[in-house]
Amino acid sequence: MDSETRVIVEVVAAVIERAGLILIGQRKPRGRHGLKWEFPGGKVEPGEAVRDALVRELREELGIEARIGDEIEGYDFSYNAGHVTRLLFFRVAEFTGEPENLDFAQIAWVERQRLPDYDFLEGDVAFVRGLADNHESGNRPRHPSGMQRFSIVSSKSFESVVGALEADIGHPDPRAFQSVLGSAKNHAEMEAFVQKVAGSSGLLELARFDLGAVLRKESGRESAKSVRFLIGNPLVMKEMVKHVPDAGSYAPVTVLIDERRDGVHLSYDTMAGFLAPYGNSEALAVARDLDSKIETLLRQAAA
Repeated sequence: MDSETRVIVEVVAAVIERAGLILIGQRKPRGRHGLKWEFPGGKVEPGEAVRDALVRELREELGIEARIGDEIEGYDFSYNAGHVTRLLFFRVAEFTGEPENLDFAQIAWVERQRLPDYDFLEGDVAFVRGLADNHESGNRPRHPSGMQRFSIVSSKSFESVVGALEADIGHPDPRAFQSVLGSAKNHAEMEAFVQKVAGSSGLLELARFDLGAVLRKESGRESAKSVRFLIGNPLVMKEMVKHVPDAGSYAPVTVLIDERRDGVHLSYDTMAGFLAPYGNSEALAVARDLDSKIETLLRQAAA
């Protein structure tokens, strides 16, 4: 394993639909994946918000100014060992300017059901099939995985990674915490209490499961190290649940830290991935903010 921490690369892609046709582009013959078809978009730069990245890419590739709509789908795909790409597909709500080919071998407006006839990038194929199968624009194609996973590998020791994560989150006594929440007279009192016990990240450890201890009972190996954290903030959960009640099934979130041959893995299934199919922009905004906090927490613990 490299001595540096490895992080998933995010790639954003746009579904631009007009008069029942979807815009796609073919890569130039030279370069990686030459002549493969894809949706307009590209890599998210460090520190760049995903929607801002897509606006920039559409300006560079097509010369249009776009307003990015809902996230349609997102999943991780590995083109080769050791390199994972997170693919995020967004619907373009509207745009100004006429799309022109500024970066592709060619562009084409294609009927939705004909998309599988084109030789798409391997990572796009599952999304293309789902998009083609959903002829009504309101239907949301789902990737077979049904989730988006953030994953990062650290060269630090397992104990160092866990210790770094612990340092940035609050650790209230579970029974006392529930008791105080239940006895709070109003929202302001509850909010003040939660903010007092939350760590520097604004997050709390609500439960911990030592999976390694269970594994060692069977294998007898002292090297099996794996721990699952339930992390969250009831104030954040409230903001999602009031828009999408099912969000209560996914919060608090799970963070898995486990030691493998290539290093210590920190993994997290994003809240936005779970809530995207519900199509509620208010809940998604809260979910993405939570995802950003969790991912920052894991990056700092791994660094």
